[in-house]
Amino acid sequence: VIRNGKVVSSVKAKDNSAVGISPDGRTVVVGNKDNKLVVYSLEGDQLKQQHVLDHHRGAISRISFSPNGQLWASADTNRAIFVWEAHGKEPK
Repeated sequence: VIRNGKVVSSVKAKDNSAVGISPDGRTVVVGNKDNKLVVYSLEGDQLKQQHVLDHHRGAISRISFSPNGQLWASADTNRAIFVWEAHGKEPK
């Protein structure tokens, strides 16, 4: 997490392949080469892990939020796309 040009919080992760940040900056989704999505919430200056989602069958290639932040989508290298509600644990 960067505030005023300074890193104030980070998470250790390996094999990240995509990152998405909600329009309000309060949710961060990290996609990995192991086919998993990790959802974090930003609380103050700390990232708190909320969910690990494992519906994909290929490495995560893209994560994108809708303009209003209510939905987000993830895509993988097997050409599968899932649409998620902002606070959901299952794809729509």
